[in-house]
Amino acid sequence: MSPLSAHLFPLHLYTQIEMASKDYMPVDFFENPEKLLANATNFLIQGQEFDEASILLLCEINVSLWNDVVNGPTELAITLTGDRAIYDIIQDRQNKSTILIHDAFDAVLPYGYCVGNLYSIVKFSDDFDADWRARMLEKINK
Repeated sequence: MSPLSAHLFPLHLYTQIEMASKDYMPVDFFENPEKLLANATNFLIQGQEFDEASILLLCEINVSLWNDVVNGPTELAITLTGDRAIYDIIQDRQNKSTILIHDAFDAVLPYGYCVGNLYSIVKFSDDFDADWRARMLEKINK
């Protein structure tokens, strides 16, 4: 049986496939997650999903192991770091853009891997001095 992507059919069918190796493709997205981000962005562009591609272009990415399943795909946790607007989109699991981005990562991951969880966090800023409270109050009162 030829290798099939985990995201194309239900998990109960996936577990019936005999897998010789989960690593038939080089897996370096842990060391270089930018490659995964670039491929997912390109996938979205090819599908004319420019808003979602733009979201990914504004993010930093971290990839970690979510769940290593013996008879199924290895699930990854993908964390996107950006501003508040990106956080709000990605945290909304029903948002069309979130679904398209999740699917884009699944589409470009090598055989034997899938997105177990897609997260977003807001980029931490060190750009605050002693007057930060006054500047924030000024923004609130505008």
